[in-house]
Amino acid sequence: SHADQARARLAKLKADPRPPEDPAERAWAAVQNTKDRAALEDFIRRHGNSIYGILARARLAELTGGAGGQDSALVRECDGLAANPDDAARGGGAGIRWDVLDSNQAVPACRSAVAARPDDPRMMYQLGRVLDKQGAFAEALPMYRKAADRGYPEAMNNLGIMFTNGRGVPRDDAEAIRLFRKAADGGSADAITNLGFMYRYGRGVPPNLEEAVRLFRKAADAGSVEGMYWLGLVYEAGAGVGKDEAEAFKWYHKAADMGVASAMNKLGVMYANGSGVGKDMTEAVRWYRAAAAAGNPDAKATLTSLGN
Repeated sequence: SHADQARARLAKLKADPRPPEDPAERAWAAVQNTKDRAALEDFIRRHGNSIYGILARARLAELTGGAGGQDSALVRECDGLAANPDDAARGGGAGIRWDVLDSNQAVPACRSAVAARPDDPRMMYQLGRVLDKQGAFAEALPMYRKAADRGYPEAMNNLGIMFTNGRGVPRDDAEAIRLFRKAADGGSADAITNLGFMYRYGRGVPPNLEEAVRLFRKAADAGSVEGMYWLGLVYEAGAGVGKDEAEAFKWYHKAADMGVASAMNKLGVMYANGSGVGKDMTEAVRWYRAAAAAGNPDAKATLTSLGN
């Protein structure tokens, strides 16, 4: 097994009298005999993609009660690193926004979770999501397909995005729309937003700005933060609605409060320009910093240009 291989490698390392130079090895030496589950979970967060991560997961499983405990620990780790905040069926926790998703940590954790729960569509979807973020589209695609075939709405939605963008598959707007509609029927609010995008730009359907706005509003009302962000965009541009920068500011603020980095950046721009709100460079910089911390590259570039 992977754990046996890891233990064999560890035995060889222990035979070497030199002090360990690998940070993961040093950290493992400090916790390998612990009974503190929190310490092991912290080690896995920091070094889960090292050889010692396998040993730490095995040790954690021993402390949580055998195979069933191991399954639960692996699922919790994948949920903690890869869950989509907008997924109504996600496990415990707030989830991780796309911009700050750490695929290097999440991919090995979710591979282990899928191996432990091979029929769990949530684990398949989450592994697909982090592989997608990593750019491993050929591997993400079958994970999304398997989860979608088991009726998982967010997997259908992400599969639709792959067809929209031609990531890992030839671009196919008709198939994307079919998947978005099926996902929306299954309860995915983000899929409603994506249908709005297709109508906004006439992708697979005749362009219809009013229908796009209707869908963005429906998605936002259903809790889609992407729908809130898109409402901000259409009000700012006056696309399908009367141009209204104050209304755009309101919707960007709602999305930003839910952790959407691009919406935080928009708030920074609006405060800097005095668009839809009084001009306030202090507030602008505060929102740029929040957006940059949440992974937005435009905000990082703006802060650099401002000398912040």
